[in-house]
Amino acid sequence: MVRNVIKLSSFFLLLNFGGYAQNDWQEGFIVENSGDSIAGLIDYRSPKSNSNLCYFKKNKHDVVKTYSPKEIKGYVYINGKHYVSKIINIKDFDRTVFLEYLVKGKADVYYLGDDNKYYLEKDNSYIY
Repeated sequence: MVRNVIKLSSFFLLLNFGGYAQNDWQEGFIVENSGDSIAGLIDYRSPKSNSNLCYFKKNKHDVVKTYSPKEIKGYVYINGKHYVSKIINIKDFDRTVFLEYLVKGKADVYYLGDDNKYYLEKDNSYIY
């Protein structure tokens, strides 16, 4: 009986520790809708999370500010990924998301981590 209580207690203790996620703050900057850039730290998260929100703070002691794709033009990790705010049609519904900017050329290529899809933009229209 005591052994079962110890096992059960250990299980719940380990379960509690697994609930805390680590942040991965990387240098970068956000681009405001006005076009101004603000340097700081951006939390590097999963592709799905990065396509919906940007977690930003000006320095490691600052309060975290969360930006949606409607609030900023995009954000960039220094020596890393570049996200831009775009309105795309998903299942006949227009949605504003952050697309990862992969290739700039005659046609631009983007990736949406939320749907795990690639988008090709040419002449202001998207193909996926």
